[in-house]
Amino acid sequence: MRVVPNKFPVLGIEGELDRQGEGMYDKMNGIGAHEVIIETPEHAQTLAEMPERQIEEVLWAFRDRVNDLKKTGGSATSCCSRTMARRRAHRSSIRIPNSSPCGDSQASQGEVDAAKQFYM
Repeated sequence: MRVVPNKFPVLGIEGELDRQGEGMYDKMNGIGAHEVIIETPEHAQTLAEMPERQIEEVLWAFRDRVNDLKKTGGSATSCCSRTMARRRAHRSSIRIPNSSPCGDSQASQGEVDAAKQFYM
């Protein structure tokens, strides 16, 4: 198993978010992390065909990557997905900054107000 930077990342790790409100939406630069977790050298092997120990290693790798990326600070969302590309199974790990702080009632109310204004 290996974890490598994505060859064609959708996000970059350097730069500023430059967050701007546009109606009910937030617009910002694509800042975050995009990695690939290569589960096995067997290109076409599915998760169902892997030994339990190997599945466990994949899950631990996800946990380790998410925990490591949390150290970069700030509030963020992590997403892990599995892709079958060119008959090679791999997982992507993406971490993006949250556009608004969770639990901030003022920010949440502002989003509701902007949605009402946009749709009414």
